[in-house]
Amino acid sequence: MYNRPLSPHLTIYKPQASSLFSIWHRISGLFLTFVTVFYFISMQLLLYITYDKDILNSL
Repeated sequence: MYNRPLSPHLTIYKPQASSLFSIWHRISGLFLTFVTVFYFISMQLLLYITYDKDILNSL
């Protein structure tokens, strides 16, 4: 085998507060994005469903 130094594995590093906050910030941002998109889509669907129901009831 070649006589090259091996790089250390990620598991030997102690997690730093800044990296944990960065990861948490990304996760919470993704969560809030999905919740907001789901909310707006569900509100639009609710408006279409009630509008269609009103049209069907008027017939």
